[in-house]
Amino acid sequence: MSCGVPAVADAFARGNVPTLLLHAARGADPAKWGTRSDPELTGSSPEALGEHGAAAFQAPASALLLRAAALTDAAFSELLPSAPADDGCAAVLRYTG
Repeated sequence: MSCGVPAVADAFARGNVPTLLLHAARGADPAKWGTRSDPELTGSSPEALGEHGAAAFQAPASALLLRAAALTDAAFSELLPSAPADDGCAAVLRYTG
């Protein structure tokens, strides 16, 4: 399992997320950057998206991660409030070893 927006965004970029997990309370959802040309990419700045940075847009992290999940056929489930997860975000990872 991967926890926190940066770790989950990295896992999506590697195509390694079969299930996204988010807390329902997203009050402190950080703003991140995404790109229309590659929905699996989410970064902390347009520059973090590499060659896709010129066409970047800003949105709440949860919206970008849900978008990545939907467009990569990943499942989605709500994390219970008692579940520990950085930024209220986690992902089940595919085994790649």
